[in-house]
Amino acid sequence: MTSAPYEFPAYTHRERAADAVLHALGVPGAVVAAVWLLEAAAERATPLELTALAVYCVGMAGVLASSALYNLTWPGWWKEQFRRVDHAMIYVAIASCYTPLALTRLDADDDGLVLCLVVWAAALLGAALKLVYPRRFERTGLILYLLIGWAALAVIAPLQESLTAAAFTLICAEGAVYTLGAWIHHQPWIPYYNPIWHLCVLVGAGCHYAALTIEFAG
Repeated sequence: MTSAPYEFPAYTHRERAADAVLHALGVPGAVVAAVWLLEAAAERATPLELTALAVYCVGMAGVLASSALYNLTWPGWWKEQFRRVDHAMIYVAIASCYTPLALTRLDADDDGLVLCLVVWAAALLGAALKLVYPRRFERTGLILYLLIGWAALAVIAPLQESLTAAAFTLICAEGAVYTLGAWIHHQPWIPYYNPIWHLCVLVGAGCHYAALTIEFAG
């Protein structure tokens, strides 16, 4: 019995090597950074803050690990399964980034709780879409990624008031980097577009991590 054909983007050896280096740095880096953040925050954080930070850490480490499995696996049945998980985990990662700030910094009129619930509901919907209907509704999925990512605009004023200037600036930079990366990822004519996208992910993740460090462990 022959396996079903799966189409994947074709990259040069150098592009694959660059991507492998980024993942080799990103995955263990995320684990080490998560452990450090939770230990540093434990000295001053409330139980709710620590729980929300743990959700964030799991989400970010999970999306980087799933990306590594998908991008570094040889084309075939397993790569297709990892592709589904990877694309679904992006939604989870975005929602996990919202969780600490939404639940512990946005408390006026329950804005934070509402934002967190809406973002997680949309993220779970998007994840289910990627898992159940792979390779379908691709444009819808991209729009949903961006809508969830920029949902913070709905509470931009209270968010700015609740964060330090440095943390707020980093969050804005994160959004800009991710949006640029998403555009580049859909421009296959750009050399090294996939590694550049993953570099944008690491830079954006670094911005968010730095913002949370300032807020909860600074």
